[in-house]
Amino acid sequence: MRGLAGRLVRGAERRVRGWTSPRQSLMLGAASDLMRGKKDLMVENALLRQQVIVLHRQVSRVRLTPLERVRIVLVTRFATSWQDALLIVKP
Repeated sequence: MRGLAGRLVRGAERRVRGWTSPRQSLMLGAASDLMRGKKDLMVENALLRQQVIVLHRQVSRVRLTPLERVRIVLVTRFATSWQDALLIVKP
């Protein structure tokens, strides 16, 4: 792609890569996950899955439906480390 559209696509790709890049090393992340409880890991997994569902719509700007916003808020109430798991919506 060329021109403005190409720059917008490249900019969006850079943002997604930045959002999805790990904040810590793989080994450190795995070690910290071993110390967390099953419930906490399941809640974080649900939060990540909901974000993948939203991203699979393949639109230029991600828009959450009201129901998805409610789901994300409810799931974050149970996750102790929800700030690390919330990738597409930054508070």
